[in-house]
Amino acid sequence: MRPHDPLTHVTAIACATACAFSSLPARAQPEGLIANTQHTAATLPQGRISLGILREEVGLFDVLSVGTYLPPWLAFPFLGSPVPNGFVKARDAYFGPFGVAARVGIVYLDASTLSSQLVRSGTSSASITVIPFDGIFTLNVSDAFAQSLRFTYTGVAARGNVNSDARVAGALVTGALTTASYTEVRLARGFFLTLLARCLVAQRAARISGTFVQDDTLVEADIGARPKTRFVWSAIPGFALASDSARFELGLGYGTNWLPFVELPAGNRMLAPNVDFFVQF
Repeated sequence: MRPHDPLTHVTAIACATACAFSSLPARAQPEGLIANTQHTAATLPQGRISLGILREEVGLFDVLSVGTYLPPWLAFPFLGSPVPNGFVKARDAYFGPFGVAARVGIVYLDASTLSSQLVRSGTSSASITVIPFDGIFTLNVSDAFAQSLRFTYTGVAARGNVNSDARVAGALVTGALTTASYTEVRLARGFFLTLLARCLVAQRAARISGTFVQDDTLVEADIGARPKTRFVWSAIPGFALASDSARFELGLGYGTNWLPFVELPAGNRMLAPNVDFFVQF
């Protein structure tokens, strides 16, 4: 294997992180290991707090969690405004081998500052609202194997206008349906092999409406644009290390990268990473 092979780096990081996790306190039973709440039907227990590199969550009840995604808040220096976002996740009250959960979120971007930088004269404003809705199903076959299936519909609405010598206003509405599979195989207590696979099932035709006003001239347009049909997917094998207070995941695969906060595919097929780390207390 070549030294610069990505799998070599993944293996090296796995060994180093395993040494670090071996010193964390752990419960005697596998059930004490914390779960991935992003890709499974699991929610945080009541009063539990989770802080991570991707999301922050609080368990209001055993079946209800609320949270926010961290990276969009940190995009302020690049976008000129914060990106407020949040989500609510609820699961069934039967804590058996089969779990069902629903999650709805919202991400709002006020892009007025960014649009003003692109417009040389006059004033402008723009905003983007993204609302993802998840249906998640998890089957814990045994302590050593669990399979989750997630369906996500993401709605996107964008609005903007420019006022200079003429007034131009427009709006766009679209949406996409994604399915994701998340597989966990436990090889030892606290060590899992994982496989995260995604596929774009359907994409709603975009509806674009616009208005142009200048003096006595008024032009209105309403256009429907259907995206080019192509098979969009990704498959990311990896591993997870978990204790009763922390969880680390790392994977590297191939396919289209998905924006993790809104579950929308972005870009062409390439190396696709999956990284997550969080602690709970």
